[in-house]
Amino acid sequence: MPINSFVDYPMSWRPDRHELTRPIYLSLARMLERDITEGFLPPGTKLPPQRELADFLDINFTTVTRAYKTCELKGLLHAVTGSGTFVSTNAVRSVTISRDRVPVECIDFGLVASFEQSNFMVAEAARKVAQRSGLERLFNYDDPAGLPHQKETALRWVRPLGIEATPEQVAIVSGA
Repeated sequence: MPINSFVDYPMSWRPDRHELTRPIYLSLARMLERDITEGFLPPGTKLPPQRELADFLDINFTTVTRAYKTCELKGLLHAVTGSGTFVSTNAVRSVTISRDRVPVECIDFGLVASFEQSNFMVAEAARKVAQRSGLERLFNYDDPAGLPHQKETALRWVRPLGIEATPEQVAIVSGA
C-alpha cells in the first residue's frame, strides 16, 4: 500500500494496479496505449510524474520510467525536460500505424510518429538562419549532390569508420 494518500490527489491518469501483470513495465505500457487509443488520454494530456505514478501504483520508479520510454519509442508520448511527459499530438495515429506491423525480432526504421513537439526548436533555428546574410544561397539547387564543403564534412565524419572516398564519390541526399 502506498505511503501517501492519493484519494483526493489530482492525477491525469490513474491506472488500476490490479490490472498489472509481469513484466510490469510492459503491462503498464499496454494500459497506457489502451487508454490513449480509447480516448481516455487525449493528445496533449500531461501524464503524472514518474515518481508519483510509481508511488500511486506501489511499484518501482524505474518500472514507470521504462513503461513511459516504451510508449515514447512508439510515438505515443513525448517528454519535455522540466515540464513533464505528454500524450503526443498524433498518438492515436502512431498506434494504428505501428500495431502488429513488424515482428518483435525486427528493427523497424519506419517513421511512425511526427515531431510536433520540436516545432519550437525548428522555428527558432529558422529565425536565426533568416537573419543571416546570403539567405538566397540556401535556396540554390546548383549542385543537387551536395556542396563541396558538405561533402568534405561528410568524409571527415566517415573516415574514422574506415570509409575512404573522394568528394566526387559522395552525394548528399535526404533520407537513407
